[in-house]
Amino acid sequence: MIRLVSVCCVAVALLMAPAMTVAEDASLLRHIPADALGFAVVNDLGQVDAKLAPIRKMLGVPAEPGVFEAMGLSAELRAAVDPKRSLLVAVTPPEPGAPEPGAPEPGVVVFLPVPDYAALAQAMGEDDTSGQITESRFLDMPVLLAKKDDWALLTMGHQRKLMQRMLQAYEPVELQLDGLAAEVAEADVAMVLTRAGIKLSTAMGRQGLAAAKAEMKQMDVDLQDAVEASFDMYDTMLASVANQVESVALFGKLDEGGDIRVIERIGLVRGEKMAEWVGDVQTDGFAPLAVVPAGRFAFAGGGPLPGKAMSDLTEMSLGIMSSMRQFYGLDEKALEKFQKLSTPVIAPMRALSMTFGVGEPGKGIYARSTAVVRVDDAKKYLADYEAYVDAAAELSGDSETSILHGMTSESIDVDGKPGLCVTMQPPKMDDLPEMQAVMGTLFGPDGKLATYMVALDDHTIVAAYVSRENLRRAIEAYEDPEKGLAADPALAATLAELPDDAPWQMAFSLTGYFEMIRGIIAGLPDADAIDLLPSFPESPPIGIAATTAEAEVRIEVFMPGELWEAIGRLSQPPQAPTKVEARGL
Repeated sequence: MIRLVSVCCVAVALLMAPAMTVAEDASLLRHIPADALGFAVVNDLGQVDAKLAPIRKMLGVPAEPGVFEAMGLSAELRAAVDPKRSLLVAVTPPEPGAPEPGAPEPGVVVFLPVPDYAALAQAMGEDDTSGQITESRFLDMPVLLAKKDDWALLTMGHQRKLMQRMLQAYEPVELQLDGLAAEVAEADVAMVLTRAGIKLSTAMGRQGLAAAKAEMKQMDVDLQDAVEASFDMYDTMLASVANQVESVALFGKLDEGGDIRVIERIGLVRGEKMAEWVGDVQTDGFAPLAVVPAGRFAFAGGGPLPGKAMSDLTEMSLGIMSSMRQFYGLDEKALEKFQKLSTPVIAPMRALSMTFGVGEPGKGIYARSTAVVRVDDAKKYLADYEAYVDAAAELSGDSETSILHGMTSESIDVDGKPGLCVTMQPPKMDDLPEMQAVMGTLFGPDGKLATYMVALDDHTIVAAYVSRENLRRAIEAYEDPEKGLAADPALAATLAELPDDAPWQMAFSLTGYFEMIRGIIAGLPDADAIDLLPSFPESPPIGIAATTAEAEVRIEVFMPGELWEAIGRLSQPPQAPTKVEARGL
């Protein structure tokens, strides 16, 4: 498999030569066979190289030597490939008789655009320029070389059956998502995983999990039932993906200023649960990044929670609880009772937005974190939540190792509105003093985490961790959009690059994330370790937006060019604090 990856990487490198061209049209996909597991396309190769130049500069990566020079590729070989066209890589099912029967190797064929096949063959040291299948070597690896139309085909040396098949006529791949072929042609880089590829990759993943679980059974580990249950959970997730995901497509788009946009389209199998979830989305004007407070943050985001999805996910979470009784410290009868009380605090949720804010060191990482939850009935939700907490405390009894131990609830009044304060403390870990220290940095110096909740209206719960002051921030942000996170200039600039009608919005700040991790390290016994993690320069956040169509989820990620400059500064020797000039900062 390493050899296959090497061939693909070299094929891309060959074509990254300066040129300004127009991307080939979607007809190039006629070369992808119907049974393909997936394929990749690099369009307008010279333009891609030009767009990468400012990113390399901001990262502090030298422009010279170029990719080909660094890999030792000859000038003749580079000149034989047409930089004005697209590179195509197809991945096919394993061929019969492939090596390593226990882990069959998929077929990989690289389509190199060549104006003169003979020139390429000669550059590879071959006398046979007829275009028939020829054994050759590429970067000291055995390969097969052949000509088809105006392409040179390249496969690994043992994949002769694949090469013979690719030289014949075959049915081309059919793309299920509307407009996908055109989007492949318009992107700088595109990768598509078909239904067959999803089934094979998930099957391989499940095989790996089964092997790891079997090996785990031979070991003496703490909470073995919980560990095995986690393997079962991931196996269930992979099985769901195999049965319910039709295809996955990724598109990368660059601009000359260094901005990178990644689009993912996930096609769902109609009639299955995931497709039903997507069809049940109710936005109701919920703006996830406008209802949480402004301030430094590591992550923020949220969106609507489809009713059908919440029902199914509640059932799934209860199943996980059943397989992890040891972790909850409950016997089977007590767990069954706890499950019944858990359902009313999960199923009624209709929308959620959260922010992990960055607080002062020593106060715990949740000190500036808040949430907004839309529910069917806010007052009933608080009452059900209180019953849930009280039951957890009663059922866990004196078990100090249970995750439910020490949970308490207290009804509170917040400006005349009903509220609830829930306090929890982490389970004792006497055998793991290092983890106990980590818990202190997470929960705060007293080792407890308080969550304050208030029913602001009939359907809205505003929650905040650690203090009433933090709850006040959360309430003010919900009631006044100008105090919301979306009003932050840097985040607003990022969101402006994403679909403004996206029901799900998320933001990730590397600056805030590094600051949060440094705060955790500062609270550990070996606080000097903080020197190993530098502060991340001020930079704009990464933005993520998700939208839906019939049986489809579309996710768009926007990474501002200024982010690469910040990463470049991070790798430079320490100097006086500076601030990256970012849009909106």
